[in-house]
Amino acid sequence: MRIEKLHNLAINQSGFIFDPSTGYSYNANETAIDIVEQFIDGKSREEVIVYLMNNYDVTKDDAVSDVEYFVRVLENYNLVGRANVY
Repeated sequence: MRIEKLHNLAINQSGFIFDPSTGYSYNANETAIDIVEQFIDGKSREEVIVYLMNNYDVTKDDAVSDVEYFVRVLENYNLVGRANVY
């Protein structure tokens, strides 16, 4: 997954995400913000899954499902690319 565009996003902890390259804004919950921030910090999908399991009391299956779903959302909004999968 190519994450270059994530580095340009303006994100606040209230769940507001702004993409200055397009002018689009998005609302996200706490978990989604954490996932984005983990990717920005260079974490792999597996590391993000472990992070969710450790911080949100979810099973591995739920964490995998949440991360994969949210990555598809980011792809649909063209905020990440599909190449260079971690």
